[in-house]
Amino acid sequence: MKYLAINRDVNLEDQKLIFFNYDSPLELSNSKIIGFVGNKPNSINENYIFSLASTISDLVKEKNYQKILINSSSNNFGIAFASIFYNALSSDPNKEILIFEEKFGYSQSLARHYFINNDFDFFINIEVNLSNKNLNLTVLTFYKKNLTLLTPEEEKKINKTEQKPFFYRNSQIYLTPKFQINSDHILKFYNYFDLNFYKLENLYQFYDSESIFLTNFLKDHFDTEKSKFLPIKKSFPIEKITRQVSDNSIIWKKITTSAKFKTNVIFWVKKNKIIAAVRKNFNFNIIKDNDFQLLVLDFLERNWKNGKYFLISHQANNYISEFIEQKFGAKITKFCEYNENSETELLKIREKTSDEVVVITSKNVHFVPKVSENSIKYGISTQFSILWYVKIFEFYTQNNLNIFEIIQKMKNELNFVFQYKYRMKATPSTFDKIVNLLVNESDAQFRPQGYNISNSDSGKHSIKLKVNLQNNDFYTLIYFKPKQELTLYTNFLSKNHTEKEAVFLENLLIDKIKLANKNLVSSKNNKTKNFLKFGIFITTIVVILIILFYNFYNSSFADGSPTKIFVKFYQFFFESRVNRLVLIGAIAHFLFWNLTSTLQLRRIFKHQKVETRFRHLFVASFIATFMQFSTPFSFGGEISYYWYLQKKKYPLKNISATLTYNALIHQVFNLFVSLILIPVGFIYYRDLFILDSWEKIIFFAWLVANIFLNVLVLLIIIIISVWKKLQYLLIKLFVSLLNLNFLKKLRTDSD
Repeated sequence: MKYLAINRDVNLEDQKLIFFNYDSPLELSNSKIIGFVGNKPNSINENYIFSLASTISDLVKEKNYQKILINSSSNNFGIAFASIFYNALSSDPNKEILIFEEKFGYSQSLARHYFINNDFDFFINIEVNLSNKNLNLTVLTFYKKNLTLLTPEEEKKINKTEQKPFFYRNSQIYLTPKFQINSDHILKFYNYFDLNFYKLENLYQFYDSESIFLTNFLKDHFDTEKSKFLPIKKSFPIEKITRQVSDNSIIWKKITTSAKFKTNVIFWVKKNKIIAAVRKNFNFNIIKDNDFQLLVLDFLERNWKNGKYFLISHQANNYISEFIEQKFGAKITKFCEYNENSETELLKIREKTSDEVVVITSKNVHFVPKVSENSIKYGISTQFSILWYVKIFEFYTQNNLNIFEIIQKMKNELNFVFQYKYRMKATPSTFDKIVNLLVNESDAQFRPQGYNISNSDSGKHSIKLKVNLQNNDFYTLIYFKPKQELTLYTNFLSKNHTEKEAVFLENLLIDKIKLANKNLVSSKNNKTKNFLKFGIFITTIVVILIILFYNFYNSSFADGSPTKIFVKFYQFFFESRVNRLVLIGAIAHFLFWNLTSTLQLRRIFKHQKVETRFRHLFVASFIATFMQFSTPFSFGGEISYYWYLQKKKYPLKNISATLTYNALIHQVFNLFVSLILIPVGFIYYRDLFILDSWEKIIFFAWLVANIFLNVLVLLIIIIISVWKKLQYLLIKLFVSLLNLNFLKKLRTDSD
């Protein structure tokens, strides 16, 4: 693969800029065709599918494939396209063409499992994603026996297909015979793991929006009233949700709020991977993909002997292979996720041994049991692996081991990599600009130590930029042409950074990408908008001051004219020399107060190793001071701080810690000043403390109550600052009140 080398020492202004070919041809590459449903040129529709099916039919005849399996999404597009393929292929009555039973929903991994276990010769998979009502992404996949990819020559022949109009009379359309499956294989998995769903320590539930295979398995073999492994019954339109939001936390919240109250672990079966969430008090803590891989490694170390077999993806982290080599002395086989199928490589291992095999990909872990029958070759399916996940969680529960402590221990032992993902829409010109900005970055933290740009391993539909940073850190940008979508993957080694530092670096990098996303026109517009916002803010302040002065002095106006306020203002502040000095002193005090507040905030942030800009902190202090004196509550300042600093992308945890400390200092200062000034009041305003009227009694009671209230607030802040569990409890209660949800709350630790 050829890489485009770039001289990072050349200034952007002097360098020849980099541009890419953004054509996304509708052609076969790595046994896949990726496109969108539509009637425009270069789109997937019934004419294209019919033409493609005719060419595939010729290939099947040429290769003499006798047994063909078709799997499709269970929506209208998927079923219609599968029907066209079937009718094109079924012209030869000697061939057996079957449609994977759609009553179980769509699951490519499940269909692949049965494909390799039933001696099929050719596999067609049709995946139509309806998450975007305007752009229905479609992926067509073609595999030969044992899920091997098509050869370049075969792909070249298929890509020469000429499109012809689709036309069938009703008499020519055949009913598609289904490939009937049962639960024999998954039942063998269940027995192999020696599970008993009635005697599990935890209550497990799973959510699978696409397939009901697991649900039917449970209904057929277990009493769901007694079983502790259950589906989440409540369904919600997940495709409708994904059209509106891209944040998985929204879906996670619906999943967790639909689970039973006593559920301990929830599995989200999401296409080719499983995500787990574990209840901790009232929260569900999501276990990230890499964290779960660490948990599995610990489980294997505690339960496996040496000499086992591992099938590991090249895209998996290096520390996984290093740990396995060190701890197990295992037999390791490597494969590439982008141009090889794990099942194909697994079958090669099966030719050597019938022993257990663990398959580790970049995001997931699968278990393949020991084969006792030569006729069964287990594939890799989430519907099967989920039973192994139950076995793992049961082991830690039975041994009273905290899985989060185990994961942290593994991170400390290994050269763990903090990995994060950020996704955004980006036009081709935007991606060009982002690439040119990043490869010429002068910031020491992100200055490239070497990089390469190439087509992604996934084929002609993606562009990949990998940038190496200091001390073996790196990040990767992958641009998916069909959807014009950019994904950032950051990789920061734990030996170089703490987790907080890694998150902060990721946020800085995201800010740089967002900055590049603004062209000159939008930058000018933003400057105009910012100027207008500032003008509106200043105008609002002036209007408020005028109203306040007008209301205050209105009783002294003879005619009530508002113009006299300016006369009064001049007389009060500028006519007397002393008053002028007082005004200047007040302004100087205001600026000095904001300056000292800024320096104080900067010092607190610096102690937390958070980089700041003086301008941001000064503006935040200015806004907060104004809010303190223009609202009935002095804590309005803290709210303003939080709003402005999070808008400037400062880490939320650091903002909260800083403002808590700042509030503590503020409260101590108020108490200190009040304790000094109260004795002064006793000396100079003795008459106020002679309680000879109800007004004085109320004033004295109000004064004493404020002193005790101040002390109480100070004690609360100190206790909350020291007692972390109380902090978390108060935050949970506060968030639950906001969400009107007192029993369950999702902690979004993952995507």
